[in-house]
Amino acid sequence: MGEAGCRMATHLYEDLKRDGESLLDEFSFVGVDTKESDLKAITSKEGFTQITLDPPEEFWENDRESFSYLSSDYELSRSGGATRQRSIARYYIDNKENYVSLYQSLENVFAEFESNDGGSLTDPDIGGANVWLLNSLGGGTGSGAFPLITSILYNVSRARNYKYYLCGIGSLPRLDSLEHRGLPPQANADFYGNAYAALRELAVLIDYNFHEEYQDAAGIDSNKAIRLESEPKRQSELDLPDSAFDFYGLIGANESEMSVSYRDEMNQISANTIRFFAQAVGLEDFPDDRNKPGSEDVLFSLDSTSVRVPMDEVDEYIEVVEAINEIEAELSDVKDRIQRTRRNRDYINGALDIDLRDVDLEELGHVDPEFIRTAKDRTRSIEVASISNPDVLDEEFENYVMNQTPAISDEYDVEKSDVVGLIFYQSLRNRMEDLITNDQSAQDLQEAWTDYSVEIGSFRDEVVDTAELESSSTLRKWEDGLAPFFTGWKKSLQNSLEQIPSYRVLERRNTREDLQKVENLYRNLESAYAQHRTLVNAQNVVTSRLNTQRSNLKSARKEYESQIEEFTSERETLIERQQQRENELQTKEYTLSHTDHERYMSVELRNFETIDEEFLDEMESFSNLIVRNAVSKETVALAIEKQLDELHEPIQDITPYVVSESSYEILGALVDEENRGLLEGELADVSASDVSDALSSFNEVEYSEAFQDPFSIRFVGCYTDVFIENTSEFGTIHDFYTDPDKDVGDLFGLDTTDDDFIADRIAYPELFPEDERIQTYRDPISADD
Repeated sequence: MGEAGCRMATHLYEDLKRDGESLLDEFSFVGVDTKESDLKAITSKEGFTQITLDPPEEFWENDRESFSYLSSDYELSRSGGATRQRSIARYYIDNKENYVSLYQSLENVFAEFESNDGGSLTDPDIGGANVWLLNSLGGGTGSGAFPLITSILYNVSRARNYKYYLCGIGSLPRLDSLEHRGLPPQANADFYGNAYAALRELAVLIDYNFHEEYQDAAGIDSNKAIRLESEPKRQSELDLPDSAFDFYGLIGANESEMSVSYRDEMNQISANTIRFFAQAVGLEDFPDDRNKPGSEDVLFSLDSTSVRVPMDEVDEYIEVVEAINEIEAELSDVKDRIQRTRRNRDYINGALDIDLRDVDLEELGHVDPEFIRTAKDRTRSIEVASISNPDVLDEEFENYVMNQTPAISDEYDVEKSDVVGLIFYQSLRNRMEDLITNDQSAQDLQEAWTDYSVEIGSFRDEVVDTAELESSSTLRKWEDGLAPFFTGWKKSLQNSLEQIPSYRVLERRNTREDLQKVENLYRNLESAYAQHRTLVNAQNVVTSRLNTQRSNLKSARKEYESQIEEFTSERETLIERQQQRENELQTKEYTLSHTDHERYMSVELRNFETIDEEFLDEMESFSNLIVRNAVSKETVALAIEKQLDELHEPIQDITPYVVSESSYEILGALVDEENRGLLEGELADVSASDVSDALSSFNEVEYSEAFQDPFSIRFVGCYTDVFIENTSEFGTIHDFYTDPDKDVGDLFGLDTTDDDFIADRIAYPELFPEDERIQTYRDPISADD
């Protein structure tokens, strides 16, 4: 009920869920609140019934004037919420808009629970079900509505055909040593005024017997009922027994320390308590060994501690270890890739650096010498004429070079054809260079050029740039110089011969002889040109092939260098991630190896080199951890003893006690069957600790029968013979409230009357018919009469 109660219920829900869905199935959860946004934010869980009490605005204006617990000064927030006003929290239920639907919703919850119980409610070993009402006594909705919701739950449960035990846990805002603290509490004073009022109303609900000095705080003790001033058709009041609750526990919470972690600690107390009664003793027999005359024990204060293996943290530790292992594997892989890629690059560099004219086969490095031997052997046997034919050249390369050379070692990923091609075509090019260098035809053409270059422009209409041809190739000297020159010369001689008369026999004969010489020289030079051109063409083909192979290898080298850069960057990123993970691992290892001296203590682990997935699979209990040497027996023993010693009665703070009676201390131990021996003698040989002595300090020790968390031992301290008169929340405030010379507001640094601070917070004045201050405050006219 209310935000705090919903948080307590949700915490229990999550705690059960961690231990398995089957356990969660034994529970049913209901969240009731006056603010829909809070309710949805907290209780949006599968199987969690949400009941929102909408602002009852329709009859508000009339009801606040006529209802005994309301006042015309009150305001109803349209956005929902009781805003810490207890009477308004009651009105959220006691109105014509919400009451019937809430009552029916709760009836439906019981009916659904019974339909899903699988017959367990009739099991004699179970004997019924527990209904827990969780709320804060100092808040608004949970504090002000809980007496009325208690009455509804009592009446609904008693109308069912099965046995239900009505239990409650209230979070009590602590005011330790209020009268002597000097400064007002840091938290809002409304918490404490509401808590005082709620405690007085709770006292009526549980038939609490006040000490004689505080009898004026008592309420009605017979014919108890809560009026429904909205007068629903179903009933006008809800009857109550002497005690509506079979069990009611108080948890002391420091409102000035309400961080998420602290709130979780407090909520774990209620979760452990509920689980203890669900999985251990039945409420009908609690406490088992109690033999106290008079009324049954109903009011308890609650405390809880635990010793646990921090399994979530261990899982996280192993996740980090696995992440580091994965990074190391990735680093190893990227290192291999870098090394292999560098070898490929170095292989290509070695191939590109080969100069077949000056190569030492013994010092080649990466490239197989057989590539060079085979290429050279085949180069010498190829006919020059076939070199210019691409098809023939391809056949030579594939059939006689590639097929007759070994494969490149698996150490490399270099394309063999590019490397062998580079060597083969370089060898061919060298051969062609040698042939051209020693080519007689080229020499003949050059000699002709030397002889006739001065006359080269003869017989030509255009001007010939002899100097430009001088620096050009032999072929071009023939094509653009000598060939046109000899052609023109021949034509000139032919023309001269035709023009010489026949009777000039000698002149004609000389001219004919000159023509014959020129023609013979032309034919010889033309043949030399053709031969030289064959060599040059072959050389061009080979050079083109060689350049292609060289280009292919350079492209491959560029790709490898790019990969090396990429892989190196990847390695640096992995090293950075590895360092981060190793730092994280050190932090987690430190955390796991050092005890956190908190309410819920984690044991110190050791021998982290053994903690891995296999470790998790084999771990079954605390005892197994001890056997595996992941935790020492001394550590477990000292932790259990310390946590038992840490348990204490949490709400009685006034010293000396107003009601001086020692509380009756009952220890509830939630312990897995595998670990129970740790509390029953297995740790007796640990000299630094005495678990049995710590257990013997309790009047009773009750063990759970079905707790199945092998890595957690939880303790619940249930304290009865506790008296709210011994608490600042009730005792000190009541002393100030009833002393005419004191004002409660002084305790909180407030300038307010006691009636406004106390009487205004009593949301159920009908429970205190003999308290004139309350009755006068609520109905001054009737009180005067």
